[in-house]
Amino acid sequence: MRPIRPQMRARLLALLERAQRKGRASDEAPSFRHELQRMVETIVSGAGQAEIRSAIRKGVSAEQWSAMLRAVLDALHPYDAITVLSEAEVTRTLEGIAERIVIYTGTRASNMRIQAASKEPWTYQWIRAAISPGEVLYDIGANVGGYSLIALSRGAKVVAFEPHHENFRELCRNVGLNKLEAGAILIPAALSERRGALRNPAFGGPAGQSMALEERESGPVSIIAGRLDEMREDFRLPAPNHIKIDVDGFELKVLNGAQQTFALRELRTCLIEIDLRAESPDGDRPTGVRKFFAGHGFTPFAVTNQMAEGVNYLIAMREPSAALKDVLEANGIGLKAAG
Repeated sequence: MRPIRPQMRARLLALLERAQRKGRASDEAPSFRHELQRMVETIVSGAGQAEIRSAIRKGVSAEQWSAMLRAVLDALHPYDAITVLSEAEVTRTLEGIAERIVIYTGTRASNMRIQAASKEPWTYQWIRAAISPGEVLYDIGANVGGYSLIALSRGAKVVAFEPHHENFRELCRNVGLNKLEAGAILIPAALSERRGALRNPAFGGPAGQSMALEERESGPVSIIAGRLDEMREDFRLPAPNHIKIDVDGFELKVLNGAQQTFALRELRTCLIEIDLRAESPDGDRPTGVRKFFAGHGFTPFAVTNQMAEGVNYLIAMREPSAALKDVLEANGIGLKAAG
């Protein structure tokens, strides 16, 4: 197939961005279809062209969009194809929420993060019901920022910790994309029970993926880590009113480094994920987490909804709130005592 001339690269980049935008104005649709058809006619021949033209008239399905995109990329010079994919700033709106928030979705994993509220409705409803404007949320294991963005958009202040370099980059971009910088403090570090470097065997995957941390004596990757109690003092962070923890097996290490933080009277609730599928040297993590909460004056409640086998969620409250439980249960989130 004849390589596409350089000008086609710019056209493709613009078209990709327009195609992925939600809520495109109806008067733009004809010009969008016309431009898509012109590009397809330039690069596609034979039987495939009729199939894609039919899709254009009916509305392009995901499968036919994929076929068209593959044809375009095959026709590009490899350098141009890489440039197009790396420069296309594709965004999508978070699904299933009342707030309007967009995130970059340049990888398959980050694209899946648009379903944060449907994947963990208890986390979404906890943010809405427990966190008031002006209050402070610590988001430990923020990934690309879906839940941080929801809290920020509702007027909360957020301190987000994320050690995965690709996730942290997207977290920063997503906060800027939604113009929520004023309430955000973003920290590219892991939390643990000691200060130093975690020696990991490898970097994490692309943006949107989780990264399981390990404590090894050696390894090619060093991840900066610290105790939350010390980071709070070193960075002069505001005291938290709420904490979310999603750290894939590192739960007890994070909690053990936050003894003083959990003694603060300002801290009222904590939502924690305990993923038993993640490898951890800490033994019976669910029991250890419950004992930690009880030892710091919190009452833990287990979320009875199940996301996946072996994944547990606890919402710990310093003073059990009937109002919070009622709101969660009214939205289909079951709670039971987990003492």
